[in-house]
Amino acid sequence: GNLNFPSPEWDLISKSAKQFISNLLEKDHSKRMNAMEALDNKWFIDLGMTDRKKLPKLARGSNDIFNLYRKMDKSKKLECWKQLRQEGRRGV
Repeated sequence: GNLNFPSPEWDLISKSAKQFISNLLEKDHSKRMNAMEALDNKWFIDLGMTDRKKLPKLARGSNDIFNLYRKMDKSKKLECWKQLRQEGRRGV
């Protein structure tokens, strides 16, 4: 099914970010984006957080994108959400 991104919480989040999230949470595992596909996703690349030297576990093929986020320091998480808000304002 389709994900619901209710207002007003998601109003400032870009369409590309919502699509990224939808792809990660796809119910059908054959259609779901894996970690390597997520790292290669334009939206994620544009965040500037895909330096594979800094992400050795993911570069080796780990498929747990949640752990990547969980292990980010606070400043990286804040930058990620700041980027989401900026893209939402621009309508990206």
